[in-house]
Amino acid sequence: MPAAISAGVRVFKIHTQVGKFLLDDPRLDLAWEAIAEAAVPVVTHVGASPVGNAFTGPDHLRRLLARHPDVPVVVGGII
Repeated sequence: MPAAISAGVRVFKIHTQVGKFLLDDPRLDLAWEAIAEAAVPVVTHVGASPVGNAFTGPDHLRRLLARHPDVPVVVGGII
């Protein structure tokens, strides 16, 4: 993550349903800290369409923002 930021990345896009991970996974904390510090926006899709699974829905986004309130998040899909 820091290497991408140093290289000039402008935005990250994350699709938790496809990647099968939760936004608030503690293993991502260092990445979220770097993203918040650099103020790089993150577009995320946490919706349950077309088929919901354990990695969809807004709960893990809420927990992420409670721990890392300075992460700039754009929600691209929550339905």
